[in-house]
Amino acid sequence: MAQNISQNFSIKDSFADLDLGPLNFKRLFDAPWLCFSNHPEKLPQSNLSWRAVKDGKELEGWERSWDEREGNVSRIFTNFLLIDPTIRHWFGYSIDGTKAGYISNVTGNVIGISNILGSNTECIRHTKVQFPRYKIVGYETGYSLKEAKGLGAEVIGDLTIWI
Repeated sequence: MAQNISQNFSIKDSFADLDLGPLNFKRLFDAPWLCFSNHPEKLPQSNLSWRAVKDGKELEGWERSWDEREGNVSRIFTNFLLIDPTIRHWFGYSIDGTKAGYISNVTGNVIGISNILGSNTECIRHTKVQFPRYKIVGYETGYSLKEAKGLGAEVIGDLTIWI
């Protein structure tokens, strides 16, 4: 399938060891890889009900909740992702509506979490409960990094995102 490469796209350098500047890429950000201890009892009890996105309409709604871009923009998360059983988009709901969400991606004995919306605490707690036998990894920057460390995350490496 041919891709339209005239649009911007990004590359995740998972080891922060590429220099893509000579290829006209710009460094979007650097972040540390994190590994979370898997002890849900260390987190406060949740009042959210969680469920995985099941169809294209729900996925579009999930993306609108997560996306901070303004204007008429192309979708990032296509319905093709719903076919892959290792990837799930999660919504956490309360009486007032959606309060949290994230993407989980299972590879071997590791669950990657990304694209957190709302409360990091709620998303990490849900991951620990939903996937109790998996090591949890992800990356964060700024205040979210400080919060993640407070939830038991340890830095295990570096990554760079290029655009």
